[in-house]
Amino acid sequence: MIDRLLDTGRRHPRATAFAFLFLVFGLGMAALSLRVDTSAEGVLLDDDPDRATRDFARATFGTLDEVVVVMVEAPDAYAPETVAALRRLTDALQRVPGVAEVLSLTNLEVPKKGWAMEIEQLAGPPLAPITGDALRRRVQRFPILTGNLVSADGRAVAANVLLQEYGADGAALSRAVAGIRRAAAAWDGPGRVTVAGIPATKVAIADLMHRDLIRLTPATIALIAILLFATFRSPRGIWLPMLVIGAGEVMALGFASFTGRTVSVVSIVIPSVVLAIGCSYAVHLFPALSEDRRRIRTQVAVFLSALTTVVGFLSLLTSRIHTIRDHGVFAAIGVGCMYAAVFLLLPALDRIFPGPVRDQAPVLTGTRALRGLADTVIARPRAILIGALLLTALSLVGLLRVRVETDYLAYFRASHPVHGEIARVNDRLSGSIPMMVLVDAGRDRAFEDPAMLQSVVLFQRALEKIPGIKKTMALPDLLSLVHRSMQGEETPRLWLPEQPDEAAQVMQLIEFGGRKQTLGHYVDDHRRLANVYVRANLISSRDLSRAITQIRETGRDMFGNDVSVIPTGTMQVLNKTSGTIARGIVSSLLLALTVITVLMILHLGSWKLGLLSMVPNLLPIAFLFGTMGALGVTLSTGTSIAASIALGMIVDETIHFIDAYRARRREGLPAEAAIREVFARVGPPIVWSAVILAAGFAVLVLSSFLPLVWLGVFMAVTIAVSLLSDLLVLPAILLLIDRDG
Repeated sequence: MIDRLLDTGRRHPRATAFAFLFLVFGLGMAALSLRVDTSAEGVLLDDDPDRATRDFARATFGTLDEVVVVMVEAPDAYAPETVAALRRLTDALQRVPGVAEVLSLTNLEVPKKGWAMEIEQLAGPPLAPITGDALRRRVQRFPILTGNLVSADGRAVAANVLLQEYGADGAALSRAVAGIRRAAAAWDGPGRVTVAGIPATKVAIADLMHRDLIRLTPATIALIAILLFATFRSPRGIWLPMLVIGAGEVMALGFASFTGRTVSVVSIVIPSVVLAIGCSYAVHLFPALSEDRRRIRTQVAVFLSALTTVVGFLSLLTSRIHTIRDHGVFAAIGVGCMYAAVFLLLPALDRIFPGPVRDQAPVLTGTRALRGLADTVIARPRAILIGALLLTALSLVGLLRVRVETDYLAYFRASHPVHGEIARVNDRLSGSIPMMVLVDAGRDRAFEDPAMLQSVVLFQRALEKIPGIKKTMALPDLLSLVHRSMQGEETPRLWLPEQPDEAAQVMQLIEFGGRKQTLGHYVDDHRRLANVYVRANLISSRDLSRAITQIRETGRDMFGNDVSVIPTGTMQVLNKTSGTIARGIVSSLLLALTVITVLMILHLGSWKLGLLSMVPNLLPIAFLFGTMGALGVTLSTGTSIAASIALGMIVDETIHFIDAYRARRREGLPAEAAIREVFARVGPPIVWSAVILAAGFAVLVLSSFLPLVWLGVFMAVTIAVSLLSDLLVLPAILLLIDRDG
């Protein structure tokens, strides 16, 4: 029954080919609808209370945690030509679809002197602008503006752009940021324009994703074609496997689209990886099609290889990060489709388009080296195992140095403009990373109390001493700006109310003056919850984690236990993925290791051999982490998936080697002769399969994302180490436990 099932493609070649043609056409149409997820919501934790807090804060105070800063570096920010150009830029930004609010020196409104709450623009009206020293003096009256809208030295000026809530709609974000960049590119005044901020960084990541989609898959196809030619040295050895894995790729993308999968910054590698996996399967099965017994044995081995690879990918379902889970399912679908194509379509096409058997035999110029390797293993199995143990021990030393880091700026190569944009804004202004710190007093009208407002001021001053935090703004700053404007005060000092009714009166004036939205950025309608707006240059997760811890500790010291202090914002929520990545690696790796070990025990029919067969596969995993630690490469969303994926794939060659070895032993060959026969017959496909898999990952060095570049490098090296482990450590183990038959 099993033999007939395995032989379906050869017994019904035309029916199989037509069925696949139908599937490829139908799923190819579905593949055209495969969606690219350019939002960052997928890397947030599921059911995270901090995520709910961020969403609540944005609904209450606005999207202050994601500001696009359009900064102009000019010789004189107060010069008439600079102010006029800034006014035109501000007007253009306000007309961009998706923009909720723009704030700059030219549209900032302050009350006139007196209690009538008449409003005037800080820089004057367009027909009678205030510029030069007059504008400089007006700005200096309000310290809240320095570092936010203009630099302290007066050589940089900015427009801060708040976006409408876009949620997970990455396309809406891209359109809004593109409109902002077009408006900035039209700057017609003196100086240089820079656009930076979290939304701009997100869109830059999305742009690179589209670039990788266009670049990586064709590069993989070209490389696989070259390797197939090097493997089989015949036209049929190229076009037939390429046709099969091409069908598998289309089916994989179609099924992924049909099941709602999306292409993300992590899963963007899947098309290239699945192509390489499918090609490695074809390299094993194609040479075996001419021999019935070998074909059936190879099909069983390829099935188990595909199953362990699927297990490796599906182990990522233990992650709390949606993007990583989606990557695991997407890749598992791809491997399943590719296996079905190689398992059924390759034998069918081989029957429909027959050719010489020699066209299907792998060519390996290093056959002599393989024979020499077999002789070395037979002569020194214990020395090889001791060397493997020493290498594992060294790798464990490097493992202790592995760090988890989610520095999203590190996604970009050093030459990418986003580095310079963020550096310039961090240098000239108060930083490009915003955060909201919620202060919940636990009672209504608490922030009309002068004592509470004084505590907020002290809290702000303490926050500004935390490394990385450059500026804070809160309700006392707004109340002071309004009150001092109405009083006509010229000296830059902070005004605080002495009586509760004073604060309430100023807030009522702000609302009656039509500026309720501005007030709403800093306090809720019940005057119970306040927002301390923070500007910082905190990029890395470690620096941000330290700052968040200090913010919480400072809040407890300042307010005690009766007031809750809650740092929140997009960067704070993204930062939580760091700890989850470390825990996710352990859980997914343990799950993959357990399930694959059980599968090996069942397949081999021996718990002892099943356990020992995993030893050569643990060495490459240890080497992977050890190398990462030694080179100082951090675990991020992109690189954290390497271990589970590697374990699922590198066990493939172990399966082929052990199955071939046991078959030779059943034929009556002694252990040493069986090892030599396996190296001669199965060695070439094992080597070429590993080379193709490594090459499929090596293509990732062309990626625009550094974590994916490192993923490609480390996976290629891990596969190379696993090849050496399967050709040295595995036969040494088999010899020691089976030498006497």
